[in-house]
Amino acid sequence: MTGSPGAYDWTAEQKEHPSNDGIFKVSTITGEKPLLVSFAQLAASLRPTHPDVDSKERFINHTLWSRNDSRIYFFVRGDFEVSGKRLDVPFVMNSDGSQLQMLSRHIGGHPEWESGHILIGRRDKDQIRFDTERQEIIGLIGTPEIFPDPNGDVALSPNGELFINGYNKSGKNYYSILRRSDEIWTRRVGLNKGGFHTEGLRIEPSPCWNRDSNQILTVAVDEHKTRQLHVISILPGSAD
Repeated sequence: MTGSPGAYDWTAEQKEHPSNDGIFKVSTITGEKPLLVSFAQLAASLRPTHPDVDSKERFINHTLWSRNDSRIYFFVRGDFEVSGKRLDVPFVMNSDGSQLQMLSRHIGGHPEWESGHILIGRRDKDQIRFDTERQEIIGLIGTPEIFPDPNGDVALSPNGELFINGYNKSGKNYYSILRRSDEIWTRRVGLNKGGFHTEGLRIEPSPCWNRDSNQILTVAVDEHKTRQLHVISILPGSAD
């Protein structure tokens, strides 16, 4: 989530990029929340290649832990709804805030960590594997037939064996599920988005795996036209 309407913002009156706001690492046990990287630091990193950064109200989006908790990936965005002026830059850093690095390639709006320093993302019509250290594409996942929108919401199962891509089409969300070991795949019948297409209550695919890698949680409109949580179950042998 980027933010909540009406939430307290201690930097609302600041004209410059705040040095006391950015990405925090919060301990759910102690409540400690060290600031890993600030908006001021990010502006300094962006300024050499994006000199107009100081004129944009920026936000941080899609903050993702790597699977071994060693790295964090995120986007710095600004003027996101302004055609031709959008700022949308990917970064990666160590989970203690060190080794902040701006990435040279944008790999789509909904990347996912694979293993180590490898990300899953998009290039044109392909679902790709991207090495964040070498900053190069190292492989593909599936085909355009399996994943017609590789820029959709994606998720890799905790065991790394199943990959799901959710995408919008004609008022419904569809889900393609791929077993990586043999590339057997299936596509779920579309789930209704109802009238929730934009604004605060929009319904996006956003699949989320359970810890056992056999169920997926998502949101859709049910037969009573109400917005509900839905579970997609992966049954033993169902991909055969």
